[in-house]
Amino acid sequence: MEETKHISYLNNLVHKELPLDYSQIFCEDVIKSGKNAFMTASGVSMWPAIIAGMKAEIAPLDAELPPKGAMILVKGGNGLMVHRYWGVQHDKSVPLILTKGDTNICFDPPVTRDLVLGQVVMLKHDTYGIRNPNRGFWRLFGRLLCSSLSAARFWAKLCRVVLRVVRRIEKCRKM
Repeated sequence: MEETKHISYLNNLVHKELPLDYSQIFCEDVIKSGKNAFMTASGVSMWPAIIAGMKAEIAPLDAELPPKGAMILVKGGNGLMVHRYWGVQHDKSVPLILTKGDTNICFDPPVTRDLVLGQVVMLKHDTYGIRNPNRGFWRLFGRLLCSSLSAARFWAKLCRVVLRVVRRIEKCRKM
């Protein structure tokens, strides 16, 4: 009886501190098996390229990293995230991958190559249709954004202002 209470307590503690996101675990397993996976976007770190609710198709990466500005899926401290690939930084001869969300001012913590799971190959939204982030405008947008850190930071600040205005308008419409 005492042992059952102890196990129950430990299970509750683990689930409170380490919530599992099964869709992320499944997505990671699918990509590691060499197949394309699909995820639903949330948050605003990649706005307007990726809008919350979009479905992202992610393909496993080959041995080579994608071009600078491509959207990649990275396993970070907060789970899986799609941000732009900025390049490689070497720390004591260990190559670390640099990523950054379009509306983030700072870079994400660098990760090793084994934590880069795949590249976004298609985005789909019910309202905005299908986008290929590796062709046309969105490819050019990514490359321009990653060409200068000062331009990227200016863009991030501009996006934050626009997003605040959009949120206020949505709040007023709900009233």
